[in-house]
Amino acid sequence: LASGSATRTRHARAGRQREAGASGLMSAAEFTSLYRQILHLSKRLPDPVKRAAAVSAAQDKFRQHWSAGDDEAARAGLKAEAESRLGFLKMMTPSALHRGASRSGGRWLYRDGEKVSTDEISKLPDKAKWSNWSGSNMDPDSVTKHNALLNRAGFRDNAHAKGFF
Repeated sequence: LASGSATRTRHARAGRQREAGASGLMSAAEFTSLYRQILHLSKRLPDPVKRAAAVSAAQDKFRQHWSAGDDEAARAGLKAEAESRLGFLKMMTPSALHRGASRSGGRWLYRDGEKVSTDEISKLPDKAKWSNWSGSNMDPDSVTKHNALLNRAGFRDNAHAKGFF
């Protein structure tokens, strides 16, 4: 019986959150997430003066809302203003400093339009460890293709560069 009432309570809470989301109101999780995103990007603004002002402005706005209580109009206004501010901060901060941005290069492989996991990349067979072709011994097929591409691009010969010797 106790687990049934807990389930009903959980379903009722989820229903209220869906209704709040549909009407434009923020749940506590959305409120916190939006606050954290704005604070994260504010701390990464390039200009130190604007950075400090943006962080304090974000903290003040969200504290005012928190102390305001359950005023629906204030919540809706804060949500609109916060989402607008978040969009602005995303434009003003370098994209490498955004959350989830890759900090370093990596190895990506796409096969049939799907990204292959890094585990599968390590299982791929390596290329040949040695080759017959080097700078002093060039692959004849590669040379032929190179010359064909030069002709296609309009480089017929280099007589203009040789001059008269």
